[in-house]
Formats: sequence, structure tokens, C-alpha cells
Amino acid sequence: MSYYALKAKASDQIIRTEYTRSQLGSRHITALCFSPDGTFWTGTGKGLLYFNGERFVKISGIWEEVNALYADKRGKLFAASRQTVYTVENHKITDMCFIKEKAIGILADYAGNIWLATKSYLYRYNGSEFGFY
Repeated sequence: MSYYALKAKASDQIIRTEYTRSQLGSRHITALCFSPDGTFWTGTGKGLLYFNGERFVKISGIWEEVNALYADKRGKLFAASRQTVYTVENHKITDMCFIKEKAIGILADYAGNIWLATKSYLYRYNGSEFGFY
């Protein structure tokens, strides 16, 4: 069993919790993110989870390694894996887009476009569709 401190909300409240391999579903933590509402998200070798204040809850429908996470200012979460980018709202998958290789990072520009990088490609989500360069 391992112990760690987790900042669960935007406030300074620290929640002390413990996790086991069975709660996270994987020993490999591959991505971390906070959404604007303070929800803590984690990508693992076997999917996407969020911390509900007491335990980690797995998002149904994502069974592969999540390599990159980003939450926009409206709370839409982008979770990228080896071949798919999922959008998650209200803890449910709302859309997905297939990509050519493993994601390595996601961020937003000042215009609100979401950019996703892989080893060889750059993708842009303009609010309604993905394009790649």
C-alpha cells in the first residue's frame, strides 16, 4: 500500500488517502489533470479515473492507456491514448476521434483551440472538429 497527499479541490484542503493497485486498476500513472470544478483526473495504463473525494472511479468505455489529459475552462476533458482522443463531460464519454499514434501532450491556445501532439503529428480541435498537420 502506498500513501500520498491529494489536493482534491481548488481550495487548500488536502485529503490524505491511500490507494491500492486494485483501486487504480494499474500500477502505471501516465497523466494527471485538475478540471475547473476541482475534480482530480488520472490516466493510467488501463484507463481514465477521477477522484470523487473518497475513492477513484473508472470512466466506463476507456480501457486503454491514457497518455495525456487536458480540461478546458468549460470543464470538457480531453483524454488521449495510443490511437484515440476522448472528450468527457459530466463523467461520461461524449465524443472520440482516432489519431495516428500515441499522444504525448495536450494544451490550449489563447483562442480556445485544443492542440494535441504525437511524435510525428500535430492535431487541432477548434471546438467542433479535429484537423491534423
